[in-house]
Amino acid sequence: MKILFLSLVLLLQAKNKSTSVWRSVGTYQGARTRDNHPLSAAQVEAIREALKKDKKVAECRDEESAHSVLQKLRFDRIQLSSSSENVLVEAGPGCLRGGQGSNGAMWIVQLSRGNATVLASSAEGFEGWLYSVQATTSKGYRDIVPGWHMSASESGLAYFRFDGTRYRTLSGATLRRDDDGKETITPAR
Repeated sequence: MKILFLSLVLLLQAKNKSTSVWRSVGTYQGARTRDNHPLSAAQVEAIREALKKDKKVAECRDEESAHSVLQKLRFDRIQLSSSSENVLVEAGPGCLRGGQGSNGAMWIVQLSRGNATVLASSAEGFEGWLYSVQATTSKGYRDIVPGWHMSASESGLAYFRFDGTRYRTLSGATLRRDDDGKETITPAR
């Protein structure tokens, strides 16, 4: 009986933790910068080299070459940590982007001394479009929320948190917009 009670308490704590992260989610986009210190050719090449091994890029080989996929990537510096240089990489037109263009593969890449390390990958569900970068941090990195358009008024959201090595999904939710544009986030159960 004691074990059953403890299991129930732990389950409720986990559920409360996953729903509580959504209370503070806003659409803050200020951590993303465009054309402010563009990436060097060497940095872009290091990122492309790191993504050559990515599962999603490999899945495209029947439709287009990995080289073609990697040449279409878009790069934006993103401020996730005060101690590292990070880039949001988004798939361009083609195999890794939906027909409407709004949903696509994404990655968070850390640049350091000429090397590129993937911290979040579309193969792990980091895909769609960037909804927000949160003020909350874990292990020195800000939490991130990508969205996935499902219809004109509804999107799926995923809450990602850095675990010291990679970003991992913490929780999911549904974002609904009413006719006046008011947004409501409902955590997944």
